[in-house]
Amino acid sequence: MDFHTFHLYNRLARRRLVKPLTHSCGNEFLLTIGKDDAPVLKCVHCNTLTFPGLKMYSDIEAVVKEHFA
Repeated sequence: MDFHTFHLYNRLARRRLVKPLTHSCGNEFLLTIGKDDAPVLKCVHCNTLTFPGLKMYSDIEAVVKEHFA
């Protein structure tokens, strides 16, 4: 999983071109780097960590390719 792909997705979200990644509590995730430079999504409100799976990554990658291709 490429951290840069998540970074590009967050850039699109800040520009309001896509929906931001949110936790089930409704708050936006903060993108951080975990072990082995893997992306980790942190909910600052709940103080929980989410490790994205391949499905989430492939969905985000498709959106990024659509906008940056």
